[in-house]
Amino acid sequence: MMQSLTLDFLAGLLDGQIRGAQENTFCRVVTDTRQTSDQALFVALQGPRFDGHDFIAAAREAGASAALVERWVDDPLPQVKVASSLQALGQLAAWNRQAFKGPVVGVTGNSGKTTVKEMLAAMLRLDRGSVLATPGNLNNAIGLPLTLLSLEPQHQAAVIELGANHLGEIDYLASLTRPDLGVITNVTGAHLGEFGSLEAIAQAKGELLAWLPNDGVSVLNAEDVFFDFWRKQSLCPITSFGIRQGDVRAEDLHTDALGNSQFTAVTPWGRQVVHLALPGRHNLSNALASMALAGHLGIVLEVQAQALAEMQSVKGRLQRINAYGDALLLDDSYNASPGAVKSAIDLLASLPGKRLLALGALAELGDASAAIHSQLGGYAREQKLDGLYVLAGAAEAAASAFGQEARVFADHSALAEALKPHLDRETCLLVKGSRSARMDLLVTLLRKEETGA
Repeated sequence: MMQSLTLDFLAGLLDGQIRGAQENTFCRVVTDTRQTSDQALFVALQGPRFDGHDFIAAAREAGASAALVERWVDDPLPQVKVASSLQALGQLAAWNRQAFKGPVVGVTGNSGKTTVKEMLAAMLRLDRGSVLATPGNLNNAIGLPLTLLSLEPQHQAAVIELGANHLGEIDYLASLTRPDLGVITNVTGAHLGEFGSLEAIAQAKGELLAWLPNDGVSVLNAEDVFFDFWRKQSLCPITSFGIRQGDVRAEDLHTDALGNSQFTAVTPWGRQVVHLALPGRHNLSNALASMALAGHLGIVLEVQAQALAEMQSVKGRLQRINAYGDALLLDDSYNASPGAVKSAIDLLASLPGKRLLALGALAELGDASAAIHSQLGGYAREQKLDGLYVLAGAAEAAASAFGQEARVFADHSALAEALKPHLDRETCLLVKGSRSARMDLLVTLLRKEETGA
């Protein structure tokens, strides 16, 4: 809960006009009437399919003390009128962030953002206690300001995730966040359809760097093809990370049959043995990125290692599930980019037994969609996976490239029923796809507790 503010102060901050009791106060900001409570400021946003101004009465009935609007609404709820409620939301968030005196970390990249954020937040909580981290993936022009408005004096640090689907978006979000440290995890091809090229994606992610202070730190992936591009943009000292190369890197890497790893982290602050129960080389890279940030925040290596050892898979991000037939199901259905799918295939190929991949379409790839899906299907074949099960749509190109052992299904139910006879104790099924493919529905259908198997 932020400090209590009056509507008079709000109007002055936002150059707005007041209608109603200017002495009214608020200490929470919401954009959804379902989250409205006493002492809340309801921000009436407008979108292509909704208009928050239609819900002013509902906000009042839910206990809101005022509304931030773009036009006056005939309702007794006190209102502050501004030119753009979305821009005003950002201005208020920037004001609250500037009042915060603890360190703020900005995290961006095509994939790994949420995992790096959660890893670093776990280290900070173990080291300092109360920490604010972006809830879920609320990393856009609405979610990020709402996160910044959750900053309170009791927080010892904040870890803020910045996402984008067009140039200029991270520049705007970083201008609100003003991070002291920043990390770019990678470029993997996500949102290729919106950006048009990998170079444009790298440019967008690099917008974070201009907002880091001269005495801040840029944490960059030494193994990403755009490392040198970002390095030249950084105005502050750089710490690099990578599995094999970088200021923070891994040595003596050992991986078990389930993808769990043990390694020695080599860092500017010393060496530390780390146990990581999150499968996949991409999670090893995420761990090293979080350690690079943590080192600059003064967190000792032992605390970093303890936090990583206690990390659990985030739902839908390579979460281990006991599935139908006692098969191991790796639920990676939360989202997908081309690079993330390749990493998932690499992980699956490294496991023993029969290895099956259930794939839904990757979204936002534009004209490159068919070619990228075909490349992924061919890569799965090269890695000698035992079967590819595809949801009809754009992912069918992957099935064609994989060959005879690939099958295509019209819906999740048909896909689940086709998989069941092939699931047993010797089988690992990895489920992957963009959120729009709703591959989480397949996971639900195949959970052992759901089937009673």
